[in-house]
Amino acid sequence: MNSLVLLEDAMALMEKVSTKDKKLIVVLDEFQEILNIRKGLDKQMRSIMQEQQNLNYILLGSQESMMTEIFERKKSPFYHFGQLMRLNKIPAENFRLYITNRLPIDYQ
Repeated sequence: MNSLVLLEDAMALMEKVSTKDKKLIVVLDEFQEILNIRKGLDKQMRSIMQEQQNLNYILLGSQESMMTEIFERKKSPFYHFGQLMRLNKIPAENFRLYITNRLPIDYQ
């Protein structure tokens, strides 16, 4: 099966199970790789995303220059698609405390 068809089907399924009152949040990590996977994939994904009304997206990436290229270059399909936030690394101890306080697993 064509990979674009699979992508469209997956994104359509997420939209189908999401509702106006309980919107799904889709998190795509290392989003900058969209530029390396296949030429034009960014345009295809943006086209699908802009039609979806009951989904929220969080697009993450570790390569700041590429993420800036995707969201701040005027010719990019994702130009000003959402709010761009630059985050610092979370200190390991803070992250450990956050996870261990929220998961019902004994890590001791």
